[in-house]
Parts: sequence; C-alpha cells; structure tokens
Amino acid sequence: MEQRSIRQFKILLAAVADYRSGTLELDGLIRRTEAISAALEWPAWSEAIYPIVLALEQINASILVSKAKLSDADRFSIDSQLQDLEARIEEFKTKAWSRGPWK
Repeated sequence: MEQRSIRQFKILLAAVADYRSGTLELDGLIRRTEAISAALEWPAWSEAIYPIVLALEQINASILVSKAKLSDADRFSIDSQLQDLEARIEEFKTKAWSRGPWK
C-alpha cells in the first residue's frame, strides 16, 4: 500500500508539472487529482486536499462558463493552491514512507 501511495503521489506531482508546462489543462489536473485521491483510499489525504480541489474547481467552473481566459488573479490563486497541494503531497509521501514495511 505504501509503495503504491508513493507512486500515486509521484504521478500527481507529474500532473502538476504538466499543468505548469501547459501540457495539461486545469480541468485535466483536477480530474487526475480526484482519480488519484479515490485510488489512494486514504481519508486523511482526501480531507487535506478537499479545500485545494474545491478552490481549483471553482476557478475552472468560472472559466468554463464564461469562456474567458485566466486572469492574473486566477493564475495567482491556482499557483497558491498548487504550492499547497505540493506541500500536502510531500507531507503525505513522508507519512506513507514511514508506514512502509522497510522501516
């Protein structure tokens, strides 16, 4: 389980990098984040990232409805949420690693 969790977190970090490089849309990042969270089956993780995903979904919904481009404020908010997501990933990777059978 722990190695699987760590792999999932690495995949999620890659998705964040893909978003930042422009090869993944915000909607795709949100979907991957939700899919990985479901696959992890770790309630503490889901609770920790819920506010992050909610904030990203609100921005994404606004953009999809208005068909507008991201504003500077949206970009700043997304970047802030992604930094928070990366911090949570590192926190939970450490927790997963410390629970592993190799310790």
